[in-house]
Amino acid sequence: MTPNRIDRIAWGVAAAAVAVAVVAVLAFAVVTIASRPLEYVEGEVLFDASRLRDHLRLYIDPLRGAFDYGPLPSRYYVAYTPLWAWLLSHVPAGAAAVVARAVDLGLWYGLLGFVAWRAARDRRVDALGGVLFALAAWIKPNVVGMALGALVWPIVRGPRRDARGLVGAAVTSALVALTLQIATAGAWLPHLIRSTHQPQSVLHLLGQLRAVAASLIAPLGCAVYWGARSRRDSEAAIAFPALLSSLAWTLFSLTKFGTADNHWMEPCVAAVILLARVPPPELGPVARRAWPLAAAAQACTLAAVSVHSSIVGARLAPRQSALIARAREICGAGPGDIVLAPDLGIEFMINGRILTTPFQMTYLARAGQYPLSLWMSDLESVHVRGIVMENDVLERPPGEAPSYDRLDPPVRALLARELVRVESAAGLRVYRRRDPAKPRGYASLVRGPGP
Repeated sequence: MTPNRIDRIAWGVAAAAVAVAVVAVLAFAVVTIASRPLEYVEGEVLFDASRLRDHLRLYIDPLRGAFDYGPLPSRYYVAYTPLWAWLLSHVPAGAAAVVARAVDLGLWYGLLGFVAWRAARDRRVDALGGVLFALAAWIKPNVVGMALGALVWPIVRGPRRDARGLVGAAVTSALVALTLQIATAGAWLPHLIRSTHQPQSVLHLLGQLRAVAASLIAPLGCAVYWGARSRRDSEAAIAFPALLSSLAWTLFSLTKFGTADNHWMEPCVAAVILLARVPPPELGPVARRAWPLAAAAQACTLAAVSVHSSIVGARLAPRQSALIARAREICGAGPGDIVLAPDLGIEFMINGRILTTPFQMTYLARAGQYPLSLWMSDLESVHVRGIVMENDVLERPPGEAPSYDRLDPPVRALLARELVRVESAAGLRVYRRRDPAKPRGYASLVRGPGP
């Protein structure tokens, strides 16, 4: 078999594998659009939208709480600027989750693709591109990484020092910030800072890199090599700096606890744009032979991971949602009662509200910026009837603290003593109070000093 024929076969295999991966992921997203449980961020945004829809105050003082749902107050910090939540508040509550997912699926890549398409075509980012970059970043902050390279680099090294994109982004951001400042009486920024105030760790970054080593590191590395070898090409004037700045921003972000694989979306978009617009670099004989085979191997790995995860997710989704729908009945929750979940998406599905944001509050409490005693006092309430867990941390020894645990040790100890597991299915565990009449008061025994 001739080398050229081997190359054609390898590229054909790569194209087919990528197509299989795309079909599998899209099929999962569409088939489970209404059946899969809400995720943590989805729960946060939909809860914010529900408060706006019901004309309730969004930005509250967590120490006082919002007593809009009965005897148990909601205590939370708003983690995201409310632009997306405000749009969703105009959608009926029963359809908001599906509409949000459909819009995300249809427009997220379309918006970024439109911005980058104009930049690549004109070898610059015009004022409209800057406006769209800014709006995208105010809705999904990690877009800032792409924006830095695409908007700043043409001013630093561009032949025409074109600043229209940066001006468009700056003016748009100033107007959005001013609107938020007025509409929230200045509360949006303190909420944003406190809700994202988690520690950073290089070990956490290394763990995140290991998790995507098989699927993302090699393709992104190849994209960087591609752009570096072709950096003097006029087509790379915007795409390559955007890729580098997006990668740098993502690596910095992944040092923070709470980050996950979704932070790689922006570098991947930048890489696709670069590969689509920038001509391939000149390669030596060995590299030319290895390139198609490496692409085929990588694509097959991606397809295998995508198909497997899509099948597993599609099978679990309806079973998990069915158990979540019965959680209040299982725990004997009545009007004004609440069934907790460390994952806010699940808790919002169960109750139509949230009690608190456990991930944020855990780190704030550890930093002495939120009274753990207040949180535990709420958990002692007789109106807390149970909890739905995605793991077994309540059944582990007190000294064990898995990296995925969103509960501070005293909180975990209280829940482990108060609750007993009564049902499990599809990776979820439902716990309810041992004594359904009243709490056992263990918080006073395990509570740490508050600030």
